[in-house]
Amino acid sequence: MIKLGQKWKVLIVEDNPSYYEPLRAELVNSGRFHVVGIAHTATDAFKYLDDEVPDAVVVDLQLIDGDGFDVLERINDPKRKVDVVPYVLVVTAFASERNQKVIGQMADFIYIKNKGYTPQQAVKHLWRMSTGFGDKVRSELEEARNEIFHAQVEASANRDRLLRQSVDRYLNKFNVGAKLRGYDFLVEAIVRTVEWPVGEKLVMSRLFADIADEFNLEAHTIDTAIRRVLEKAFTEGHVKNSEGAYPIDFPGLLKGDAKVPTNKLFITTLARVIKKNG
Repeated sequence: MIKLGQKWKVLIVEDNPSYYEPLRAELVNSGRFHVVGIAHTATDAFKYLDDEVPDAVVVDLQLIDGDGFDVLERINDPKRKVDVVPYVLVVTAFASERNQKVIGQMADFIYIKNKGYTPQQAVKHLWRMSTGFGDKVRSELEEARNEIFHAQVEASANRDRLLRQSVDRYLNKFNVGAKLRGYDFLVEAIVRTVEWPVGEKLVMSRLFADIADEFNLEAHTIDTAIRRVLEKAFTEGHVKNSEGAYPIDFPGLLKGDAKVPTNKLFITTLARVIKKNG
């Protein structure tokens, strides 16, 4: 049973310091919470859950090693013998159907990054839940949070639709065949690179693996399919203009060069252009 009216032990599961450092500072400065640790991976989180038995867990769904879903499954595992089932606050960059399932089954509340979320909001929310308002607030928030979340999902879906339209327009400039198998994978890769609030190096380190999970395929299958699409476009698609230039500049590729950019170069370069110009 969660302790109401007492100082809560909080575990933060997040691998991005730009998110976990401000949150840790807000929690500590409130005087209401003790941060038992910051887990950067699902494996680290498992150790804290077993050793510290936190009263609340703030979870990001995308981690360097494993993901937040693994952590949520461990928290909700009926085989775990613990006195405290922590209050679970999910913080994620994506409002997908899978995330909606998390809300209904494995978490208590969710915030969407880059949609007005602030560490102060999260701490205020946890404060209310820890000061005796817990049971009452949970029931009152149930309907409100569903309305808010569905509104966020709709807004996110609209943004996603507009982004994909923008990606389609740029790919059309390269005469990338939309009917080729790898086209959908390429679009997904560019969209995720644009949306993810982490550095390109980290994005590319797990991009194809994450897309493979989404399509129930192997990462090398995604990589190979995208490669074939680009090779076909750059060798048969007449992507250069009359001056021998590409529709956008690729670092390392000179005008008149017939070389096909690598998957990483094409995806990250186009993602930067879309971020800048829309």
